Amino acid sequence: MISARTFLRKAAVILLFIAGFFLLYWIKCQNNINIFKSFKLEDYLPVQFLQRQTPIIDSSNSHPIHEDFENHSLSHWAKFWSRSGKGRAGIVREGAEGSNCLKIWNESAKNWSLSYEALVEVAPGERFRCDYAMKTQGNIRANIGVVLCDSKHRIQNWHLAGTPVATGEWALFWYFFIVPEQGKYFQIRFCGEGEGIAWVDNITISKQKGGNQNVKN
Repeated sequence: MISARTFLRKAAVILLFIAGFFLLYWIKCQNNINIFKSFKLEDYLPVQFLQRQTPIIDSSNSHPIHEDFENHSLSHWAKFWSRSGKGRAGIVREGAEGSNCLKIWNESAKNWSLSYEALVEVAPGERFRCDYAMKTQGNIRANIGVVLCDSKHRIQNWHLAGTPVATGEWALFWYFFIVPEQGKYFQIRFCGEGEGIAWVDNITISKQKGGNQNVKN
């Protein structure tokens, strides 16, 4: 017969194993590491509540996105990605007027990206304007780009709007874009290519009048 001490020891080991599993799963969810999904464990284990859900922004707001980085946080941005695996992102007080801004260090000639996590829910024909301030140094080219997604969050167009450029000193940029027929969401990202440093500040997406036109692609 198992003694009370042996039973408690085994129970403690089992509890530690379970706690360790949920801790590792929470870490992988927070970092968007899709290990367990490939094995379909999520279909059998009660871990759905731990997954990070994609935030959705209602475009009925006249300014669905306004980012000035004054909260000193990149918590609502995804992790910096580069094709070379080199580079980093951070908030620094080096804006055009001494304000906070986003700074990218890319350490190769290959492309890189930092995505805003939230998706903006839209309807075909809606018209938007993107405004931002940007500065570059070195051989880097950058821009705020727009990615188009369908109703299941699948990417339909990586480059709906935005063209990478080199600026030198701080400069203001803006452009307009219209949501095409297959568009249900869009996402913005600071992206580009080339080795160097890029800064961006005061990113604003504003909804324009005269939207919901008939759109054909």
